[in-house]
Parts: sequence; C-alpha cells; structure tokens
Amino acid sequence: MVGAGSQPPTFIQRQIKTLAENQARVSLLPDSFSHKYLRTRLARQGFTFQLPGEMKELARQADLIHFQWPGHYLAYQALAKKFHKPAVLSLRGRQISILPHLQGNERYRRQLQGALADCAAYHCVSEAIKGEAVDFGADPERAWVIRPAVDTGFFHPPDSRPEAPPFEIVMVGALMWRKGYEFALAAVRLLKESGELFRLTIVGQGPDEARIEQAVKDFDLSAEVRLLNGLSPPGVRHLLHRSHVFLHTSLSEGISNAVVEAMACGLPVVTSEAGGMREAVTDGAQGFVIPLRDPQAAACRLKQIFRSPDLRRTLGRNARKKATAEFELNYQGARFIELYQTVMSQ
Repeated sequence: MVGAGSQPPTFIQRQIKTLAENQARVSLLPDSFSHKYLRTRLARQGFTFQLPGEMKELARQADLIHFQWPGHYLAYQALAKKFHKPAVLSLRGRQISILPHLQGNERYRRQLQGALADCAAYHCVSEAIKGEAVDFGADPERAWVIRPAVDTGFFHPPDSRPEAPPFEIVMVGALMWRKGYEFALAAVRLLKESGELFRLTIVGQGPDEARIEQAVKDFDLSAEVRLLNGLSPPGVRHLLHRSHVFLHTSLSEGISNAVVEAMACGLPVVTSEAGGMREAVTDGAQGFVIPLRDPQAAACRLKQIFRSPDLRRTLGRNARKKATAEFELNYQGARFIELYQTVMSQ
C-alpha cells in the first residue's frame, strides 16, 4: 500500500484492519514522498535504483500495489512497472473532481489520464466519483465502487440525548475551503437572527483554521460557535452523542466518513449534494440534502429538525439503519478482497 503514510488516516486504518481480518497481509511502503528529488526522478525518468532496498523488497513480494492517492501513483508508478505488479488506484474526491480542472494544472491532467489508462483497476468511493472518472477517461469495466465504512459497533447511538434547546449542531472535517464552512456559518447566522437557541461545534484541523475563526467573528457568532482543534475517536463519539444534528456543507466530496460516523450514532444529517452525498443520505429519509452554497436551505432544514422531536428521532433511526446496512467494515473488506482477487487473476 502506497500513500498511507507512517500514521495512516482513520479511514485507511479501517481498511487495513478489515483486510487483515479477511486474511490479507498489508505492507505499507515507507513514505519518501516528501523527498522532491526522489519523487522527480521516479516520476520523470522511471528510475528505481535510488529507492531504499526495503521499498524494492516490499514491491517484489507484493501480489499487487494499492496506491491510495493519484499523486503517489504519479510518483511511484515506476515501482509497479519495474516489478510487474498490477496497480489499484483509489479515487476519492478533489484529485478527480477539482485538481484536473484548475487553470495551470494541464500537466497533472495529462498525467492523471495516463494513470487511469495504466492501472489495472480503480477504487471509487462513490458512484458519483466513478461517473467523474469515466467522464475523464477511466474504463468503467475497471472501476469498482467501494464506499467508506465505519465501525458501527464503536459508533453507536447513545442511550439518551440531552434535552433541547439549545440545539447542538456538529460538524467534523478538515478545515479547508472545499468543506464550505462559510456557508454553514451563514446558515447559523440566519438561525440566530430568527431567535433559535443553538450551539455549533466544528471539529477539525487544517490550513484554513485562522480564516474560519475570523469568519466566526465577522458573522458575530463567537458566543454560538466553537472550534475544537481535533478530538480522538472516543471524543468524536461523545460529541456526536451530545448533539442533535450533523451539518455538512462541503463543496466537493466523495462520501464523507464523518457523515457516516454521525449516521451510525443515530444523528439526522443536513448535507450538501456534493459528490456522492446523495448515496449516503436520501433526502427526507436519514436527513436532508440541500443545494451547494445555499445557507438559506441549510437554515430551513435545521429549523425543521429542531422543531420536531418525532422527526429527529425518525431520521436518526433511519440513519443508523442505513449505516449498518450499507457502510459496515465487513462488507468493505469483502469487496476489497474481491477487487484484489479479480485483478490478480487477470
């Protein structure tokens, strides 16, 4: 596995765990991606002799190489080609839906098209991402949709939730522009103006933390909004148990792991229609799906959930039911094994 890093993010840790439970042995390629010289030599010249012996030995022993990000494939594709190993490439969101379309990224666009032609298979986190990849030139026969999965035993509904109001709204995700936090803040500003009693907690880290903090001040929401710099998984679960609704106003998404965790905890969700979010949340069933960049719609749906305890409970039960039915770790692991076996048999 290439691109997992020395400390894999939670969703990749889950994948590794469920693969091990399905009798697969996963080795992580030591991450030298930060070394610009090495990356450039591999990507442009296809040389592998600069790689440490440990990397080359892992590649020799592997049945296949799974690249978690297109950028890592572009840097380390020579490793797969040198040792004649099939390559699987994960496609999640901005690498296929944003970066190829930005002005000045023509080279990346060409490289990504070449990568899609080379890879034995692609792992797409949603049907929406698969559609974008196919539009970009991916072979639909090689595209496998395997959605994110969560531990629904760990992320479970609480015995009870606190009385409301105030209503507790929670957001979890990286603090960056494409997560659309300004639209969430504009929505809760509308709630404040209409006299609703609420608190919004945003959990995350990222390059735009200072900008989001300033936006909180600009919207005069310092008393209603708090930013938490990061929580452990038990801390996130505790917060989800203390909340009444999960808000997600992202502008680009595969399927949000944080939304699925909230659903597993029995929380109703108000989410933008970014990427594959309609595959996770059916409008009116587990929560509500709103247009992109629409604070008015977000505020309207939040009020609807606030004002009906019966609706909150029904949406929450439906959310839990869908999480356990469609986003279980065991199902994800079995699908990855099926993907790998199919690739190795070709």
